[in-house]
Amino acid sequence: MRADILRTYKSVHTWTGIVSGMALFIAFYAGALTVFKEPLERWASPPQQQAALPLEQAQALIVRTLQAEPAAARDFTLHLHDAENLPGRLSWQVRAPGADDHDARHVRHFVATLDAEGRAQVQPAAPTQLGDFIDVLHRVVGLPVDNDPNRWLMGVVSALYALALVSGVVVLLPSLVKDFFALRVGRNLKRLWLDAHNVVGIVSLPFHLVMALTAVVFAFHDGIYALQDRLLHEGRLAGAFQRPAASAGAAPRDPATM
Repeated sequence: MRADILRTYKSVHTWTGIVSGMALFIAFYAGALTVFKEPLERWASPPQQQAALPLEQAQALIVRTLQAEPAAARDFTLHLHDAENLPGRLSWQVRAPGADDHDARHVRHFVATLDAEGRAQVQPAAPTQLGDFIDVLHRVVGLPVDNDPNRWLMGVVSALYALALVSGVVVLLPSLVKDFFALRVGRNLKRLWLDAHNVVGIVSLPFHLVMALTAVVFAFHDGIYALQDRLLHEGRLAGAFQRPAASAGAAPRDPATM
């Protein structure tokens, strides 16, 4: 490969790495912490004083909660396992009208249990935001708000990340066989770090390419869906995600038999 071509790819690799490096550093470490999101939320939540509702009463809890709060029918969670940080057996959230689907700041949380008379007792909840905060840092490369502009910025960083990966492979190709397993330990620390950088980069290349490309798709998925809807689905893509209408004369379903 010509020397001028290698120099060009080396410049591309260097500058894309520098521009996106800090954002990727934050995204990688926050992403590693999201693996422990549930234990971190449990650790950051104070223990609840009331005893957990027996799981045998879950059916009655669901039916009576939906009677008292129909909004919970849209999306609720039944917690099967007891934990000291859960304020109730049943929980759900209500998003403010017009709020971004990914923005947790405009979401109200509720929990429900049964009182001594068997009635649904609904109360607001304030779960810890630690796990969501770490997740947002991961998904928008360190910016504190998960909104469209920040996700688009994350997509640009991810595209630079993919470009840095491809250009780095091109730069390393001429000396790949000779330098792949080389780890020259000595006074030249720059050479040592470069050897370590090369071997880690090549070994983990498929993993990093998947992360970079899927992050680009995640950032621009709304535009991708709109393009698919126009080119492939003739404007009917939204209908694919809707439940079919109940047939005429169908008997109503009893939740207790499900």
